[in-house]
Amino acid sequence: MSAAPDYAEPALGFRAWLLPDGGRALRPASYSRAVWEPGPNRAACHALNFKRGLRDPPHAAPHGDCSCGLYAFHAASTLEEGFRREDHCAGVVAGWGELELHQDGFRAEWAAVLALAGDTASGTRRDRLAATAARYRVPLIPFDALEAYGREFARPLVADAPAAPARAPHRPAPLLSVRPDRPSARYPLAQDVRYLAGAHAWARREGELVYVGIAAPAREVIAWTPRFDVWPVGRVGAGDLLATIASRDGGAVAVRSPVSGELIQVNRLAREVAPHVLRTMPYGQGWIARIRPSAWRKESQGLLSAAQYALELDRLLCGESPLESAFGSILRAPLPATGTLRSALRPWAGPATEKPRPAFASAAEMVERLGGFLRRELVEHPASGRDPCRADVSVDFRHTDPAGSILVELRPGRPAAVRFDQVDATPDAVVTMTGGLAHRFWRGDLDVPAALARREITVHGSLSAALLFMSVVQPLFPRYRAGIGSV
Repeated sequence: MSAAPDYAEPALGFRAWLLPDGGRALRPASYSRAVWEPGPNRAACHALNFKRGLRDPPHAAPHGDCSCGLYAFHAASTLEEGFRREDHCAGVVAGWGELELHQDGFRAEWAAVLALAGDTASGTRRDRLAATAARYRVPLIPFDALEAYGREFARPLVADAPAAPARAPHRPAPLLSVRPDRPSARYPLAQDVRYLAGAHAWARREGELVYVGIAAPAREVIAWTPRFDVWPVGRVGAGDLLATIASRDGGAVAVRSPVSGELIQVNRLAREVAPHVLRTMPYGQGWIARIRPSAWRKESQGLLSAAQYALELDRLLCGESPLESAFGSILRAPLPATGTLRSALRPWAGPATEKPRPAFASAAEMVERLGGFLRRELVEHPASGRDPCRADVSVDFRHTDPAGSILVELRPGRPAAVRFDQVDATPDAVVTMTGGLAHRFWRGDLDVPAALARREITVHGSLSAALLFMSVVQPLFPRYRAGIGSV
């Protein structure tokens, strides 16, 4: 996964589908075998090993080394052109679960259609859109209203997405022409760069700066989604370790700098947004760093031309173990230390003599304080503004330490209900957590996805219902903190 932050509510997204006939299922134009069903959809990997006809290896979606997942864009404007096509329709979706964030959008483990655009359509297209909206039990609204409607249920991620990185000027690299019978012919070798012997790294001078990257043949060993780290701070020497890239075997591939100088910029596009460009565009958008060289004229004379690098590849790839001979020198790179530390903490002196006071001393206190708060806010004096009852969900919170149960029902058109120890109820989800975690949740201090991953919170029943509930009650958090939550 990418370094996208954790969110306690669904992510807002926009996407298009092929417009079906007669209220049939929505299908992406890019992969028509995938079907979006009404309600929650869970992503599955459909990638095939074409030699065996199987997924190899099987994995949950989305996966960092695969393109699987349920896709959506951050902005509705991205869909405007496709929305006007006769055979397409557009809509707003909510995504949750595992999320991988990209520059233009995200891919999610779970997603659901919230609304479709097309109230101004006419004729047959209008009928097809209406039938599709009825099948998915969602409204048909103006395209310009998609975002406002979606914000009622999900949170936009654009503000948290990485800023668009500065990109190198991209132009197609002139490639070396190699006879097809030579081993090096299988790789594109740019002629406008210089190569570091034995390191599969390249350097290209553009103005006052030198762009540095990893050569195309190294894709034999780097991971399918090749995330990387840059190690020097400030300056780097020629031949020094510049970066490490994830390898296919879980280790690291060393990238050594062909030149010495001042490290000016790291390619955020490749590092944070689209790491696959290291494999697909190694001499263009897949550069790793920009360096202001200190001795380019002298150091560039020791680098190889494309023709010389091709000869070196031919020699290395003709042995009994060609991949190990060619790429063994850059594999299994030890990660450099970034410094030494001395702990300033005192030695542990045993358990504390006083235990911190629990959030709720007893089940009766939890019912009185937390249960009373929920009844006041949801039943007796429901908050104005965003109506939680629009969620149509019921959740039974089963607490431990102290033990107790608080059932909350939110149903459209009916007052909310808060009940205690209702063993005969059939909620959409049963959420189990300690009383201390419940106190932190209602304060708004709990990282819910992380707590779910650590199994500090467990959910039985519908996970999507539990997450939806946790999203719509967030306006209550400040009032809980201002009232009983300060204890």
